[in-house]
Amino acid sequence: MNPPVDVRNISNTVRHYGATHREGDGLEGVGCLGSGFEGLGVLVPGLKIIALRLPPYWTKNDRLDRLCIVLHIVLERRCLGDEKDGFTPISGRRLAEVVGRDFAGRALHLLSAPNVRVLECDGRYTPSRKCRGFRIRDEILALENSVRWIPPKLASKLSDSERRHSQVEVGDDPSHQVLWQNLRLLTLSSFPTDFLPPQSSDPSIQLKRHARQLAVARITGQRWHFATDRRTGRVFNNFTSLSKLLRPYALLDGKPCAEIDIRNSQPFFLAELYPNQSAEARRFIETVCDGQFYETVNEASGSPFPSNAREKLKKAVYSGILFGKRYTESILWSGFESRFPELSRIITDSKSKGHNLLAIDLQRREARLMIKTVVPRLSSCLPGIPFLTVHDSLAIDVRYADQAAAIITECAAELSGNVPTLRMTPPAPGIALPPRSSETRAEPSLSIPCS
Repeated sequence: MNPPVDVRNISNTVRHYGATHREGDGLEGVGCLGSGFEGLGVLVPGLKIIALRLPPYWTKNDRLDRLCIVLHIVLERRCLGDEKDGFTPISGRRLAEVVGRDFAGRALHLLSAPNVRVLECDGRYTPSRKCRGFRIRDEILALENSVRWIPPKLASKLSDSERRHSQVEVGDDPSHQVLWQNLRLLTLSSFPTDFLPPQSSDPSIQLKRHARQLAVARITGQRWHFATDRRTGRVFNNFTSLSKLLRPYALLDGKPCAEIDIRNSQPFFLAELYPNQSAEARRFIETVCDGQFYETVNEASGSPFPSNAREKLKKAVYSGILFGKRYTESILWSGFESRFPELSRIITDSKSKGHNLLAIDLQRREARLMIKTVVPRLSSCLPGIPFLTVHDSLAIDVRYADQAAAIITECAAELSGNVPTLRMTPPAPGIALPPRSSETRAEPSLSIPCS
């Protein structure tokens, strides 16, 4: 096990070195370390190679600083975005706020030039509707990382621009207001460095490394984002962007958290699509609530996935059966169809109207439970106790995890008539647990017993 990363010390180091000198070049381990009046450290892949490709005029400190900010913004937008082709729209106007109007366009043109070949441009531009999309080339993305220290004046401009254009869309929904207030209480404890993907020549692994570093850095720098998918009601923020490996190191108001999630969650919501309580529906619900849905489908399909490949099995179910366009070609479809023929017809009917409609429907049901029902119930039953959701799961102060689990179970039973199986992940080992509060809180009553 590698030594832990103390994220609090990282932020202090940035401010110290950014204020005094540029000796940080070449350091690894962070995406955007922190910002303020003292300076800013930004991660740039392949900086040494990029510098060799640039004309001498562009390698002077101020110009190179601004080029690094451009590259950081392109990388950050790709890590935060969901564009399948990797091209992220870059607004020249917003970029000009940080690096200057004359510099922004020239920088993008230079970095995309055939003799420099650092960025790729999709060439698609629609006035007042779509900006040109850019992405860092794969051969650059796979190179070694460097941290470039940006002086205070430029760092302040970047921070001001982020505040003006921050991705915060909370609105008036009470549940969103609660989650937004709780999000700003989020910090991270020290975590092992090997929880970050290793340096790799594979661009996809490197992008995952950058994204994980960026998610950590945005939390330590309190650079919050909060958005809602209007189609499904799902909430996306800094906590949902955090790797599952790192969530046990999350602290809310300084307190370690347990994470509670619904086992077989998407199949659990899928059970609501049965029009009546047939024998198959009861068998399906029993399988899901026992947490054996994926294993049952695998066995019915001839066990193409070994028992130690459960994550691959889950992905195959999602891509092949629930969310895929060519679901009938999946190696698991025939087994699923033979085991649950009624549900197979329901899925086929839904996908005939649009292959993504089933996914949207399931995610909408998930948000109805977790965001619209569990969040207000928790706020009422456990006032003053911060918590955050990650789609079908919830993180809360470990002292109140049992009560939160009971509330999730109660809400699920009210909405669907079914009792899910919950899984609880404790805080990471080594995090000091706070003393149990002397305040007595009433346990929520359950309308039906937990199975």
